[in-house]
Amino acid sequence: EPLRKKLLLRVSGGNRSELEPRRTRFGRNFSLQILNTSREDGRLYEYSVYRDSEEEVWQVQLEVLEPVADPSIRILHRELSNGSCWLELSCSSERGDEVSYSWDGGDSGDSTNGGDSGDSG
Repeated sequence: EPLRKKLLLRVSGGNRSELEPRRTRFGRNFSLQILNTSREDGRLYEYSVYRDSEEEVWQVQLEVLEPVADPSIRILHRELSNGSCWLELSCSSERGDEVSYSWDGGDSGDSTNGGDSGDSG
């Protein structure tokens, strides 16, 4: 069975023909933007340049993942000790492909200084 390819853009000389202008956009550098992306857009995309009798081909495999639902964050354990607070948190999502979570703790600063930035200028 022959390999089937769907043509999205043709450039010949100075003329550009976008063959699916409602679904795709191409930048001046030939970057591709797919509008209203769906799982069916996940496939192999190919960029070909023909010069004289040679063809240069670049390929990229696009994988479209399911959007991640808003996460649910729960406090599993809380402990106050010596003016410090220790929390054990759980984060989960009901929908999404290849979901991963990371936590970042930071110092929120001293909120007791009344807004004084310390500059004396």
